[in-house]
Amino acid sequence: MQADAEKLPSLQQQLEQAEQDATDARAQATFFEGASTNNVKRGSARLAFLAAKDGPFFNDDGSVQWDSLQARFPDLFDDGTARPAPTGASPGTPVQEKAVVTERPAVAPRTSASAGAGAGAPPRRPFSMTSAIRSAAGRQVK
Repeated sequence: MQADAEKLPSLQQQLEQAEQDATDARAQATFFEGASTNNVKRGSARLAFLAAKDGPFFNDDGSVQWDSLQARFPDLFDDGTARPAPTGASPGTPVQEKAVVTERPAVAPRTSASAGAGAGAPPRRPFSMTSAIRSAAGRQVK
């Protein structure tokens, strides 16, 4: 009974740490989900998350104060015009100027289906341990 009472504070501390880790993971997931819709620059999402976590930019419910974060750190955000539309974008987005090539290159005609087996050389002998030992000993392998 005494041993269980001594373990109780340690277990309580582990439980509190697990709850804090879960809260942090939820906040991070919420932040990264909203980062793309709030024009966070590509490659700057992690830095923006650390800035939001360090400053008072998370509400009590875990939501992010995007306007305050953007006002404080404007260099982490795009204005929305410089980002090109990805392939397969929804209607109304800018079209890529570079044409996408859909033709396949011409395939060389096949000369045989043996994938180069032989290639003009005599066929190789199958490996055997006996021939490997004789070859190592300097004897003629027949």
